[in-house]
Amino acid sequence: MESRFPNFFNSRTESSLPLPQSLPPGGELTALYQHMLRQNQLVSASCQQCQHTHFPPKSRCPRCHAYTLEPVRLSGRGQLHSADISSNPEELSLGHILLEEGFWVRALLVGAFENDAQLTHSIQAKPVDVVSHVLCTQGVSILAFKPAPNTLFHV
Repeated sequence: MESRFPNFFNSRTESSLPLPQSLPPGGELTALYQHMLRQNQLVSASCQQCQHTHFPPKSRCPRCHAYTLEPVRLSGRGQLHSADISSNPEELSLGHILLEEGFWVRALLVGAFENDAQLTHSIQAKPVDVVSHVLCTQGVSILAFKPAPNTLFHV
């Protein structure tokens, strides 16, 4: 099935991209998720049958298995609660993030997360505020998070 959403990265963030009210059964929701991700925006899916909301969106509801889903825009903001920080710059660092909307996400960490000891101490004091930051490489979009603006790390 051909998607209505182009497969390219648009470097400017479009915060007002319109979301369709509902999508036909199949892969359209996944295509919308990938399209919005390339715009550095996150969407979840809400089931019209049982009202369950899930992230990342799937083509059918994981609770009642209905195909009647509608996209829901997410803020892209959250709090980093734990992290596996690599001391080797060639390895990936991962974080366990609680999004403002209540979804737990395990994602890549980018930006000012190089100092493992400093970050660990900061997380122990309180969760670190983060914002989504999408990495695009070879046509693939990868969800990552970076420190929110004005985030201070405890020493």
